[in-house]
Amino acid sequence: MGRSGIVVSVDGLEDAFRHIVEERLDEMQADTKKAVSKGGRAVVKSIQASKAFEDRSGAYRAGWRMKTEGGTLSGYVATVYNETRPGLAHLIEKGHGGPHPAGAHPHIAPAYEEGVKVFEAALKEALG
Repeated sequence: MGRSGIVVSVDGLEDAFRHIVEERLDEMQADTKKAVSKGGRAVVKSIQASKAFEDRSGAYRAGWRMKTEGGTLSGYVATVYNETRPGLAHLIEKGHGGPHPAGAHPHIAPAYEEGVKVFEAALKEALG
């Protein structure tokens, strides 16, 4: 009967175990970064597809971007932002008063919730 796996001496057991753990951690970090990116992209797509607001010029809708930041100990974060009209997002999402008041058109919060679902599903699939 054949054996599979790694054969090590007692003296090499610690190094072999450390190597296996480090290899798995690297895989988990890569999987986590991919899941965070997938969730962030889902938020961008959801905002751009939202029918909650009118965008006559298309600049606000087209201006959404996502970047993934972070690393080993800090974890990963997807930052979703509007590159072309950054000051407009909260006014559309929450509404505003003033001489030309406008009601709230929630589109960011629902997109975030969708992104969380996509992230969780991707992470569960990757990590098992």
